[in-house]
Amino acid sequence: MVKPRKDLVGEVFSQLTVIEQAEDYVSTDGKHHAQWLCRCSCGKMCVASASNLRTGNTKSCGHIVKDHSVRHGGRHTRLYSIWTNMKDRCYNPNTDTYNSYGRRGITVCEEWKNDFGVFRDWALENGYDDSLTIDRIDNDGNYCPENCRWVDAKTQANNRRSSVYVTVDGITRSLAAWADELGKSRSIFHARAKLYHTSVEEQVEYLARMAKQSS
Repeated sequence: MVKPRKDLVGEVFSQLTVIEQAEDYVSTDGKHHAQWLCRCSCGKMCVASASNLRTGNTKSCGHIVKDHSVRHGGRHTRLYSIWTNMKDRCYNPNTDTYNSYGRRGITVCEEWKNDFGVFRDWALENGYDDSLTIDRIDNDGNYCPENCRWVDAKTQANNRRSSVYVTVDGITRSLAAWADELGKSRSIFHARAKLYHTSVEEQVEYLARMAKQSS
């Protein structure tokens, strides 16, 4: 039996007043997460998840974080660290990740590279949350507004350049996505491949077809 959701309409969480329920956010594992349309004390509207409202992770439409960044130059915020790390990956040969980014020709667009405020404003207007990380949609593309989004760690792992992709009956998924689909750990694919002296891809295909036959 599905537990009914608590109606949050009218409740106040820090600077946010809940106006009505918004469309659910569906995570990569297929789970639905309740979201609510809220009015901030500054007058702007925003959508926040029920969990972030209750835990205090989301306190405003973003103006609190933005105001703090303006006053302090942003140097002690998580967003500032994301910005500097992003540039280091692309331009600093002394970083461990330079070979996977800068040496491959990945760059940061000029407006972001030269102005943290521009990057910060884009982040706050495009769903930034302290639980999310920046992700390039095209792993061969640059860091720019058209190619970046904020995702959870699981989504980013599925989008990594090093992810293994397997096609079974015309359906292509990452190894992590197949593990979710079959309700198994990714390690089982590697263990079976070693045990039966086959490839990981062959084991994914075998288990996927076995699951289809038993359904």
